[in-house]
Amino acid sequence: MPRLLPANEAERFDYFELPFGAENFTLLMAWHPRNHGGPATRWLRDMVIWRLR
Repeated sequence: MPRLLPANEAERFDYFELPFGAENFTLLMAWHPRNHGGPATRWLRDMVIWRLR
């Protein structure tokens, strides 16, 4: 997922290749139920889903 971050945020993160294969994995998102409907959580969820399309 790091390669999917916007270019203007790239300098804030370190990138590296995994030392093992990561084929056929499932990406899950989880948070406390009280934050489920919060605007920041909705935005993050929408951004991750949009980037994975």
